[in-house]
Amino acid sequence: MATSSKLSSFVFLFVLLADSLALRSSTEPTISASPKPYVVAPAPPEEEASLPPLAPSSSEFVGKKSSSSSRLDYAAAIVGILLFSFLISIAYLFEHLPITIDDIFL
Repeated sequence: MATSSKLSSFVFLFVLLADSLALRSSTEPTISASPKPYVVAPAPPEEEASLPPLAPSSSEFVGKKSSSSSRLDYAAAIVGILLFSFLISIAYLFEHLPITIDDIFL
C-alpha cells in the first residue's frame, strides 16, 4: 500500500513539474529574427505584377489549430496521466483488499 501511495505522489509531482516547465516555456515571449526592412521595396517581376496577390481567403483558416492550442494538449496529457494513475490505484486496492464489488453495491 505504501508503494502505491509513493508511486502516486511521485507521478503527481512529476506531472506538476512537467506542467510548470511546459507553461513557462510556452508563455515566454520570443523575438523572431527578421531582415532589415527595405527603404525602397524592389519592384516585382512583370509576370508576377499582373497576378492577384496570393493571400489566403478567410475560409482557409477554419478548423486550423492556433499556436495556443499546445497548452490544451499538455493539459489533456496531464489529465490522462492522472486518470491512469487513479485507475491503477483503484485496481491495486480491489486486488489487495478483502472486499469485492458486490460488497460495495449490496
